Amino acid sequence: MVVAVKEVPKSEATNNRAGKLRIFDCDVHPVPRKGLSSLAPYLPRAWRERFDRKQAMHDGLNVPIRFKHPNGSVVRQDARAPDGGPSASDPRYLVKDLLDAHSIEGALLNCFDAGGLISAQSSTEESIVLAAAYNDYFIEEWLSADPRLKYAPAVPTQDPASSAELAEPCHVPSSSPAVWPSSKRPTRLQA
Repeated sequence: MVVAVKEVPKSEATNNRAGKLRIFDCDVHPVPRKGLSSLAPYLPRAWRERFDRKQAMHDGLNVPIRFKHPNGSVVRQDARAPDGGPSASDPRYLVKDLLDAHSIEGALLNCFDAGGLISAQSSTEESIVLAAAYNDYFIEEWLSADPRLKYAPAVPTQDPASSAELAEPCHVPSSSPAVWPSSKRPTRLQA
């Protein structure tokens, strides 16, 4: 992912919080709490029915996109929600466990599962609908939990015009990232 860095005037950088280092974590990968079934309320009824017929919705964290790491899982087991939920599936716990515990000013949420799934769809329409559902889910369920959480929207590379439309409700300024789920990037989106 490409991350834009905002230059801070030297006077502001040296005078913040008594000279303490300011940290913004741009590598936070949340997951929907109940896997793809968490997205059901954010899908139009016809699409929900279509995915149900295809048996495409999974329960729990049965999401096939999580990467296997040669040294074990890349999902931190020590970051599991107190109720046993998957790591990075509870926004309030993530804020307490990551931001508050380590004095981190904010976090950029980018869901690998969303990017991987929407890039794997053979149908452009399915990719658009799933990207919209992921974005709506994270806006409603995560961004309302704490103002320090920011979200990089998932966008389908198959349709740049839809990508621009999907990024708009996320209030993404031109310098903010979006999750481009493949190595093929669309041309620069105009606001």
